[in-house]
Amino acid sequence: EIPLVIGNLTYLQSLYLSNNKLTCIISCEISLTIGDLTTLKAIDLSNNNLSSIISCRIPTPPPLLQWYAVSNNNLTGEIPSSICNWTSPMGISLDGNNLEGTIPKCIGNLSSSLTAVYLGNNNFHGQMPENFAKGCMLKSFSVINNELEGSLPRSLGNCKGLNLLNVGNNNLNDTFPSWLGNLDQLQVLILRSNRFYGQIESFDTTVSLTKLRIIDLSHNNF
Repeated sequence: EIPLVIGNLTYLQSLYLSNNKLTCIISCEISLTIGDLTTLKAIDLSNNNLSSIISCRIPTPPPLLQWYAVSNNNLTGEIPSSICNWTSPMGISLDGNNLEGTIPKCIGNLSSSLTAVYLGNNNFHGQMPENFAKGCMLKSFSVINNELEGSLPRSLGNCKGLNLLNVGNNNLNDTFPSWLGNLDQLQVLILRSNRFYGQIESFDTTVSLTKLRIIDLSHNNF
């Protein structure tokens, strides 16, 4: 087991426990200590057997935390509201779990510092955040394989450095997003298996998407 004394490592900046066999009992004990690690910048608990860390009282993230990864576990519950208290997050990876509920609107507000958001392969429902900030720093945004609905947020157009946008396998209902044409760094665009409809229009920009490598529009209503 991971000793609780880890909470006494007051100068710890990175905590990597991925690819082990950690379970809820161990992770709950750990989660009660990480809030005291005020210098912590990165937490990676990916690829374990965690089953309910979300319900194990994850504390308010340490103020300097930049990267939080718990992908590919068996986590249930909703994204904790404490995520909205982050001051300078750079990446969040919760993909490959059984999380549910809605995606917090603050994800859009945090995009002024977030560069990567991976929320795919969960059970999130409702609409995507619609308030991606001007000066958005996102490079990767993936919500594949959820139950999201509504339209693709126009504010994603603020994310000028976006390389990957994957919203495949949801219930999004919108016209072809020709407005994405102003994202001249875009390399991968996945819209497959949604309810996009209408004509596939030319991107409404003079910018040539020379970096676009993959576009998947299959299984829609075009």
